[in-house]
Amino acid sequence: MAFPGTPPRRFTLAGDVVLADPGALPFGVTGGVFAVPRPGYVRLITADPRPPADRDEPVTPAGFRRVVDAALGRHLEIAEFRWLTRFGDGARLAERLRHGRILLAGDAAHVHPPAGAVGVSAAVDDAVNLGWKLALTVHGQAPDGLLETYHTERHAAGTALLRATRAQAALAAREGREDEDLAPVRELLAHLATSEDTAGPLAETVTAVGTRYPAPGSSGHPWDGRMVPDVPPAGEGLLPLPARTGGGVLLVDGEEEPAAAAPWADRVAVARTRPGALPGIGAVLVRPDGHAAWTGTPGDGALREALARWFGPPGPGEFSGARPNAGAAG
Repeated sequence: MAFPGTPPRRFTLAGDVVLADPGALPFGVTGGVFAVPRPGYVRLITADPRPPADRDEPVTPAGFRRVVDAALGRHLEIAEFRWLTRFGDGARLAERLRHGRILLAGDAAHVHPPAGAVGVSAAVDDAVNLGWKLALTVHGQAPDGLLETYHTERHAAGTALLRATRAQAALAAREGREDEDLAPVRELLAHLATSEDTAGPLAETVTAVGTRYPAPGSSGHPWDGRMVPDVPPAGEGLLPLPARTGGGVLLVDGEEEPAAAAPWADRVAVARTRPGALPGIGAVLVRPDGHAAWTGTPGDGALREALARWFGPPGPGEFSGARPNAGAAG
């Protein structure tokens, strides 16, 4: 399985430690050390200027203390070391996320600098994107090509993730150096981060919550392909519904008639909102991973096409308790 990308060139030390004097290092960057207070301890992050030849060699308390003191320009009394590690800025993305019956997710699919702390979120996004598609496949209900969309959707998301984290890592690595070639870039990004028109999209990019998947047949609504806001239905909240059912949700305006979804009732729950709660649309088909698969009017024939495209042929289905398809990928 090809795993192309860039090897690590810079390394960073991170440690969860207990300070002898909790007030000796405030939150934020002091010298070359970033301190993040946690309950009962503090996480210290600093560049590793001279990593060993074996990058997997364990970080020792003495070595960590030496690097931190050098970065601060003074001695910091550390009473207890709870956890120490070293990480690099390498960035790789598997060429394919599916190889027959083998599927890659999380760190097996992509590694990247930890800028923005989005690694766990990206791994969860992989798992949830794959989970419902794999369930339909195993139970013989998946439409043609559904499992392949795991690769197409999450590989594109991984490409964007690596681009954003590598950019942040590059800016951070150059910050504070005499070479100020990137100073105008930092100033521009700082401006964009505080502008009302661009702050939101920039934040969505660096946190990877702005991912948009293809949504064929939709109305062109801004929600198409994106994670749907937690629009409160008239009864149970939207967030618990996919988690409880393991399937999709057709969220309809309180005045709309969702009869078209009835044949998919074993895989798609129907929930109503208060009238007018869906801006500019009568309904939204929410995938189990929270992304909008379709938006429009419930009586539109495109809804049936979207239900079949994402959840297979109309029922009666056997999503619960079906005998797994022995030939399915798993």
